[in-house]
Amino acid sequence: MYVKASGKDLLDALVGLGMGLTSVLLRNPESVEARESRKISVEAADVEELVYLWLGELIYLFDAESFLFSKFDGKVEKRHNKLRLRGTARGDLYDPPRHRSGTHVKAVTYHNMEVSVRKDGATVMVLLDI
Repeated sequence: MYVKASGKDLLDALVGLGMGLTSVLLRNPESVEARESRKISVEAADVEELVYLWLGELIYLFDAESFLFSKFDGKVEKRHNKLRLRGTARGDLYDPPRHRSGTHVKAVTYHNMEVSVRKDGATVMVLLDI
């Protein structure tokens, strides 16, 4: 299943991808409230790896802790020829009475990944393994 997101910058597009992931995991993603938070820090050699690690971290948090993503406060920075995404993810723990289960996501893939970062915005498309 493909997820595509655009935003004013790379961080905005990454947050959109996180919301896209939540929309796959749940049939009612609007039910996810910002009740809990998790610190996230990923470092990558390039933008594609950053996308892969970001979504991989969100998938891990759901699989290991039932944590559903809804918001992110943080930043993307270039440091020592690497890209780093750091910040706080906010969301909710999966609660069957409130959250209608969608499709389980096994992993994110590099297959057909498209990343475009421009001065006027960013667009990312990723294939999720379901």
